[in-house]
Amino acid sequence: MPISNALPIINFPEPASPQNYIILSPNVEKQVTTTAAVVVSYNSLRKGLTIYNSHSEAVFFDSQSQVTEERFWLKLQPESYYEMPLPVVISEISAITLSGTGTLHIREIVV
Repeated sequence: MPISNALPIINFPEPASPQNYIILSPNVEKQVTTTAAVVVSYNSLRKGLTIYNSHSEAVFFDSQSQVTEERFWLKLQPESYYEMPLPVVISEISAITLSGTGTLHIREIVV
């Protein structure tokens, strides 16, 4: 949120070297079911992660493969987004839903 609405003076820096570019992965659709499964693989280069739950049911996430509706670190309601705060988790992430099969839309930001 800007502190003021005055027009800023912008000094554009020299282009960064290629190793400093941030890459936004393509939208990856992962199916989530009533059986826990990995939906995000381990990635030591991960700098950000967003997940959109388009399923009609809540989805439960954990960095442990034994994720359940009682044992989780994130519960994402239907039609909801999650943006991982810094520092990001680089381990794999598993998910489960209580009924049906739904789709998660996942994007990673890597360097």
